Amino acid sequence: MENQLACISLTLGCPSQETHKLIHKHPNYILHIQLAPGEITNPAITRTLSCPASATFASLHRAIQIAFGWATTHTYDFVVKDPTYVAPQETIEEYIQRRMARDNAHITGRPVPDPGPRQFLLRVAERPEGDGAFGAIDRMHERDRQHPRTPECMSHMIKLHTVFDDEKYKNHELEYMYDFGDHWAHVIQVVGRADTTSKFVCTDGEGHGCAEDASGTTGWEELKSAYTAGHPNKEQREKMKWFETSASNRDTAGLKGPKVRSWPKTKVNSLLADLGI
Repeated sequence: MENQLACISLTLGCPSQETHKLIHKHPNYILHIQLAPGEITNPAITRTLSCPASATFASLHRAIQIAFGWATTHTYDFVVKDPTYVAPQETIEEYIQRRMARDNAHITGRPVPDPGPRQFLLRVAERPEGDGAFGAIDRMHERDRQHPRTPECMSHMIKLHTVFDDEKYKNHELEYMYDFGDHWAHVIQVVGRADTTSKFVCTDGEGHGCAEDASGTTGWEELKSAYTAGHPNKEQREKMKWFETSASNRDTAGLKGPKVRSWPKTKVNSLLADLGI
């Protein structure tokens, strides 16, 4: 893909000492981040982060993983939504045919037609080899996040202020997507600025972190329902046991009663304090 890993020129190369000083004078961004708004409720899962403007998007990814209690076992990206984009109308059969044609293009030699207008104004993705040993399934789903006319850059090469202060991207929805299979979509809003620091801090939040590999928002709501059932059935008991003993981000205490609303703010900030930018 021609635009793959193209990066904004301001992020390339080593900044001069003067530029370095100016970057660190940028006030922190206060980000309100909500996981699957409208889908995960009672409680919602939110975190508010104070983020250094000179931090990279790779660092923001790690900060979100810590704040939300994810296990960092899947790939991710950040995208700026294009408000003018209209998704192409496809049947399931047409979608499958297009996917197969795209996957076999290197064999058939026949390019797949562009499915429509650009999907995102910008996509910030991890480096090709990833921050961890992600499997083939993650990479397969990543193709659905790429569009031939969406500019892309690598998350470890672009700083927050480069995007957040750019007029092209202001007032447009920013999304952090984690796990392209389960589609854990986090909506990010810049809600203020704060004194310049070199560390991430979580200032507020709501809701217990979501279970890794819970099969999306539906699976998470089913798991919560298991903990509120008066007489859990076999399937519900198995779900609870899985979360308490086998999930990548398991919680041995489960989600009964007030646990579903609790999150370890002190532990989160202790881990964030050790996070480099």
